[in-house]
Amino acid sequence: MPRRAGIVGAGRFDHAVVDGRQPPGDDHVAGDARRAPARRLARVRRVVLIVNPAARGGSGPLAAEAAALLGAGDVEVDILETSSRAGAVDLAAGAVSVPGTSAVLSSGGDGTVREVAEGMARGLQTWPDGGPAPASAPSLLVLPGGTGNSVYTALYGDRPWQALVAAIMRGAMRRLDIDLMRIAEGDVAVLLGASTGFFRWSLDAAEQMSHLSGRERYMAAGLAAAAGLTPYRGRVEVDGALVADGGLALVAAGGAVHRSGTVAILPRSRLDDGLIDVCVLETPDAESFLPLMTRVLEGSHIGAAGVAYAQGRRVVLAASDGPLPFEHDGERWSGQDRTITLTMVAAALPVAVPVDG
Repeated sequence: MPRRAGIVGAGRFDHAVVDGRQPPGDDHVAGDARRAPARRLARVRRVVLIVNPAARGGSGPLAAEAAALLGAGDVEVDILETSSRAGAVDLAAGAVSVPGTSAVLSSGGDGTVREVAEGMARGLQTWPDGGPAPASAPSLLVLPGGTGNSVYTALYGDRPWQALVAAIMRGAMRRLDIDLMRIAEGDVAVLLGASTGFFRWSLDAAEQMSHLSGRERYMAAGLAAAAGLTPYRGRVEVDGALVADGGLALVAAGGAVHRSGTVAILPRSRLDDGLIDVCVLETPDAESFLPLMTRVLEGSHIGAAGVAYAQGRRVVLAASDGPLPFEHDGERWSGQDRTITLTMVAAALPVAVPVDG
């Protein structure tokens, strides 16, 4: 039997204090990454731009505009379009091996960025054992070209994409080596985060709301999922310690602080600390879930009754009453797994962020 972990506020959980407070001196990069000693990058000369034309956030026109601006700044841009689901993985793996490539720029939603990240890690041979990649390795850049752009927000905050392109052309970028997670059951990378329960059920609801689009669609889907929520029976283990066992409404692991753009479910998470953050909302029914989710939206959930928070390097999610309602990076998991294991792949992905960000 796994040992029982301390709940939020109870002291230490393996590698980290889990009382929800930010450690002294733990600065942010756009909210989600620790400020490491600057590793300023040489001015970008050649970019491979991977575009998902099927993304619903206008990735094609955005990519064309960004490419024109970069070209005007004497940056060579090679544009590659994905032609199939998961096609960006192979494109990115090939792009990082092309001599002279300074960066790989992703234009699409969070799902596209995830594929590009996995492909880069595979091509750079930091998958699945971790990095960092060589100093000469191309870095990831992101454009907000989808309906969900949480990865962009995690890296660049509310900076307009035009300001990001301007920083690229000025050579005002530095490298940050961020973590990925690995889904053991499918050998698949997770960039933004993974979850069971509410976020997955919201994606299911969104599929039935094709008459809506953008934020309106996901807001309506979230409200519908919350109103009809029935927690699943499951358990959560982090580094072999039992964090929760019972009726689970939401388990989030990551990854980025925010999901769905603005929901700060993992306030202690950092993209480059080598740890998976886990937040569990354990409730018996929809009526008790709604106040907890309200506290999440307010940013006051850490320490609340029914909330557990932990950090570690290996997370086991299990359901006893059917397949796990699982998603990652905004994509619904199609498998029928009752158990999914997430492991840390530290410093797997070099990304470029502004030196002043």
